[in-house]
Amino acid sequence: MTCLLWRGWGHWLSAIILGFTCSLVFTLALNLIATSSRQVTVVARRSAIAQSCGYLLAAVGPLLLGQPNHIFASWQPGLLLIGGLMILTVSIGYALVTTTHQQ
Repeated sequence: MTCLLWRGWGHWLSAIILGFTCSLVFTLALNLIATSSRQVTVVARRSAIAQSCGYLLAAVGPLLLGQPNHIFASWQPGLLLIGGLMILTVSIGYALVTTTHQQ
């Protein structure tokens, strides 16, 4: 994410790195949902919620990141939002893993 603050090649480098890591996080998220329970109905419900929230974030993501950049003329508010979403993703994944091992 710090590459976005660099001028020149920083934007291209961040696009490559973030694109690669986002595909890894997506695969991990699908795996965590599929292995989160032994009951098919629970997995289906979790998958439906995750897909609904994911598509909602994907729909409003450009607006959420573009407007602060337009208002503040800086990417820092958008980067803070992405950082917060990363922390949320990791914490939800950790919670899913710990509840799966406790069952």
